[in-house]
Amino acid sequence: GSVARVQSRSGDIIASGIYCREHPLALRICSTQAPFHLDDDWLTGRLEAAIRLRQSLFQSNTTGWRLVAGEGDGVPGLIVDLYDDTAVMKLDGGAPEDFYQPQAIAQWLSHRLNLSVVVHRQRG
Repeated sequence: GSVARVQSRSGDIIASGIYCREHPLALRICSTQAPFHLDDDWLTGRLEAAIRLRQSLFQSNTTGWRLVAGEGDGVPGLIVDLYDDTAVMKLDGGAPEDFYQPQAIAQWLSHRLNLSVVVHRQRG
């Protein structure tokens, strides 16, 4: 998966996303707001927003929930479920598998949420 920019007819960039020609969902939109940079800061910001949202919804005694819901959280193709101190991460499709850095995401999640285990569920 590579980063693609979507332009209007007048040439203005109106969105950025992950592109993979071989996948039925060839373009997954990540951002419709400038500056359209899909980098570590962008991903961290999206993950932090997902954490804040879910923590506001669930009581502290809830031990299983979806932390990241892909497109719904602005990170297309990335799903993360939490089960107590374990996270299960799934990348849906070739573009997300190629674009995201699963090891780095797993390390970040582990550190940020004090997890014992982060499992990367591979496609297939």
